Amino acid sequence: SKKKRTISSVNQDYKLSSSYPQFLVTPNTIPDGSLRKISKFRTRGRIPVVTWKNPKEPQVLLRSSQPQIGLINSRCLEDEVFFF
Repeated sequence: SKKKRTISSVNQDYKLSSSYPQFLVTPNTIPDGSLRKISKFRTRGRIPVVTWKNPKEPQVLLRSSQPQIGLINSRCLEDEVFFF
């Protein structure tokens, strides 16, 4: 099934990720609070966001960074359910 996407202003002040633009394309089912939690779990706050969409098909390319699992196997529930 296709997920609806929205333009989020969660990074409007560049505090979420200084290397991302102010506005991000994200699934509309992920609230800004969850995006903030996910950004703290990923290197440089780089949450998975849409960076390209095939103009003829429903395919997208996502950009993100590695999760910061570390030696103690840290987890972030919001990050785990992001794509499901």
